[in-house]
Amino acid sequence: MYTYHGEYSFTKSVVTNWNSTATGVYYLFEGNNIVYVGSAIGDGGLRGRLLQHINERSFPYVTQFGYKAINGKDAILSHELSEIKRLQPKHNTVGK
Repeated sequence: MYTYHGEYSFTKSVVTNWNSTATGVYYLFEGNNIVYVGSAIGDGGLRGRLLQHINERSFPYVTQFGYKAINGKDAILSHELSEIKRLQPKHNTVGK
């Protein structure tokens, strides 16, 4: 339904230089395992949300990320919840 893009290096320089304002759902990886699924809806989109995680050092062990660009808040939130249910990432508590 939505095209997956990834995996990209989860570093400040990569995310900062990523020229994207897309909104959607993102996936954070520890090794080959998805450990967190999140959504980016507001200003700054996916890039802004990923930079927030990096700056807050929310997931210091995460090395890669991927994403699906999705338009519309309802579609994004619905897809995020279905992915959390499907993938059961260890750091998501809501939606399991």
